[in-house]
Amino acid sequence: MAINNTTPPTQQSSGAFSKCNNAQFAAKKGGYTMMIDTNPNRAYTAIVNVSNTPVTLVLGDVTGSAYGSGIILAPYGGSFEIDQNNLYTGKIGVITLADCNLSYVECSN
Repeated sequence: MAINNTTPPTQQSSGAFSKCNNAQFAAKKGGYTMMIDTNPNRAYTAIVNVSNTPVTLVLGDVTGSAYGSGIILAPYGGSFEIDQNNLYTGKIGVITLADCNLSYVECSN
């Protein structure tokens, strides 16, 4: 299973990080649930949907957020990666129509 939006090696920057948090997140069906808080020191994050249902990732302001309006992660391995080429340091949340689990790593410098 590969990360969906990896950057080709020739384009990767040399962003370094010194600590990582590896975790699982259980999202409940219904409205928005915040998964990862703002981290101004974020250097890398990978999120993988390990459930049997699609989920929607929401970056930033959740006003007006709805299922399907954001980054859709397919079931059984759909993933999203934040690195130095698409660095985002704000809140990351989840909207799902069924209880689901995600696995993630967040690294900071």
